[in-house]
Amino acid sequence: YEGIGKCESSPVSLTVELTCAQGTHHTEPRLISEETCNYVIVWQTAAACPAHSVSGTDCGLEDDITGLTFDVHSLSKQVWTVNDISIQLCGSLEDKTCGEGVSVCRDDGTALGYSEEGDSSSSKLLYNDTALAMSLTGAECRAELHFTTLIEFQCEPDSEKKGIEAYNVAGSCSYIIFWKDPSVCPMYPVQCSINNDTHSIDLSPLYDLGNLEWSGPLTTPDQTTTQTAIYIRACGQVTPGTEGCDHTTGVCAVKMVDGKKVSMNLGRAGSGLTLEGGIINEIYTNGDRVCTDKSLRSKTVVEYSCQKTTTVLQVMFSDMNCMYVVEVGTPHACVEDTLISTNCTITDPATGLTYDFSHVSDDMSFSNGNSHFLLHVCGSLDTQCGDEEGSAACEVVNGNYISLGTSATTSLTLDSGSFTLSYTDGAECASSLSHRETQVTLLCDRSTPLGTPRYINKDSESCVYHFEWEMAAACPPQDLQCTAIDSSLREYDLGALRRATPWTVTQGDYTYHLNVCGGVDAVCGDTQSSICRTNVGDPETPPVSLGRQTGEPVVLEDGRIELVYHHGMECNPDKHYWVTRVLFSCEKEAESMPVITVDETECEVTVVWRTLHACPAVYSQGDNCTVINPVTDVTYDLWKLSDSQFTIDVKEHQYSYSFCKPATCNGVSSAGVCQLQLETHQEKVIGEVNRTVTLSNGVLILHYN
Repeated sequence: YEGIGKCESSPVSLTVELTCAQGTHHTEPRLISEETCNYVIVWQTAAACPAHSVSGTDCGLEDDITGLTFDVHSLSKQVWTVNDISIQLCGSLEDKTCGEGVSVCRDDGTALGYSEEGDSSSSKLLYNDTALAMSLTGAECRAELHFTTLIEFQCEPDSEKKGIEAYNVAGSCSYIIFWKDPSVCPMYPVQCSINNDTHSIDLSPLYDLGNLEWSGPLTTPDQTTTQTAIYIRACGQVTPGTEGCDHTTGVCAVKMVDGKKVSMNLGRAGSGLTLEGGIINEIYTNGDRVCTDKSLRSKTVVEYSCQKTTTVLQVMFSDMNCMYVVEVGTPHACVEDTLISTNCTITDPATGLTYDFSHVSDDMSFSNGNSHFLLHVCGSLDTQCGDEEGSAACEVVNGNYISLGTSATTSLTLDSGSFTLSYTDGAECASSLSHRETQVTLLCDRSTPLGTPRYINKDSESCVYHFEWEMAAACPPQDLQCTAIDSSLREYDLGALRRATPWTVTQGDYTYHLNVCGGVDAVCGDTQSSICRTNVGDPETPPVSLGRQTGEPVVLEDGRIELVYHHGMECNPDKHYWVTRVLFSCEKEAESMPVITVDETECEVTVVWRTLHACPAVYSQGDNCTVINPVTDVTYDLWKLSDSQFTIDVKEHQYSYSFCKPATCNGVSSAGVCQLQLETHQEKVIGEVNRTVTLSNGVLILHYN
């Protein structure tokens, strides 16, 4: 963009670079260069990705590239008729006029589409960037030809304009059905980032994670306590097919009623994130009418707080406001100061993760117009750059080598999740009598182990060269779901097995390093692997990755929990890749270390792990400020905290609270929590002392009513 104002008598120019980032519709553009009237913004978004096609089963579809979801389950609850045709989506017609297993039937008994026939299915959706469709094969039409029905779904937000039209291509065996309906509109995630005064907080990795899950006893409006599963999708809609949940809901509750699962919509995403009093909130509104006051629709407030791992901490319900409150701890809600390193390794204190770029050891060579560039990360170029010693960045113009910075001045900065690599003290710049400098923005791209740098621009006044480089080394380990819910809505949480230092098991010639819902980057040398092995007798042999976690734990029918690690290194010349299957079984008395068996022929590793952390999560209550974990027999005693009174300031208020004993508050002997207005010094009791402690899924809870 040019000609948008004057800057030192020159026109202001703005360059926006759109780069493909799969699955991200909700990231913010980032300003990476603000030099002398020329602004450069980089926007990583799925909208910049090439056109493509994707398919989905079970009447739902989630496009990993665009981040869009579709779900037509709501259209399967009745039989639809148009002209002389009856249609049943996601299954077969009960009316057998056209025979068994028919989804599209003509009144004369002709099957225009079977529910399952070859690759076609009444539950299979196809999406090709612009159109959502379903293709079905029917009975024989004439010699070697069968009837075919193409159902093309068209988004129509206005429910008054919805409808179905059917056409037969003249003289052919083909039918086309155009189906307009609000429920087939794509579900876009809302913006998932927010700025405070100094930082940008991005929660979009939580959307990429899928559903956050919680299960436990929850008190409903009729004051009954029922085992309930809660599914939450940050900044979007729950994944298609989630326990019968409506595809538009962002928070869904599932409970057992008369032996059957019943789902409830507790709110839809819409307004994005808000920041208040240091707490990041996301509000889901327009849920089902599940409260005592049927004029109120339910809503859910999700509060995100800083924690080293992503966990749903607790769920609370208020019938008075018809509101659910969900507390989620996640490292993505942490705000940290800018970190600077000079040795190309940097540790993020929010997550404890260490990023190491020193293994990017080769010179990278690339061109832009008449200029050719050489760039090295965290070290000197192998190629001599003119007369300069130890150059890390170099420009070659017409055979002349010009240093753009030396490795001795290396600086790596981490700010709001973004890495910048800087070199200074390059060759003298004639236009400013200063020395040339280089700034490289390192961007995350999991699909590219080591991409190619790109030249962005050069500031003619300051002689700073800007580059961009996408690589997997700039990616944090993906958030990994560590909980599972079984068919009885009991929750299992393997999070206690996640370790900063991997578990190690030595068997025969190898030592195996593995983690649960985390990486083994300190050993394997990459941030993606979840298990690798090293050679005991030859420590110089590079580690071999045996897989990385890409999905969530699954509870099998026999009660064991399965976690599969895919995409390990190549294991044989036939280009088979290592796969690891971890099987956890509940063992309260005789826990054991993992037992590993390896099938070198099939490139499969099996890990059997007996542990109490594979037992269902517990819910327990105790009186007198103590509670016992019935699985571990550990007693939690809050009396140890009773001799102190704690305070916390939030905006214009100070809150004082105590454990097990009354708090000092305006002379009220039963006070448990007191609110003080800092300006007027007015005090009021907002909760009475309580000694009943609840242990729910590893979290201790005291309610002050």
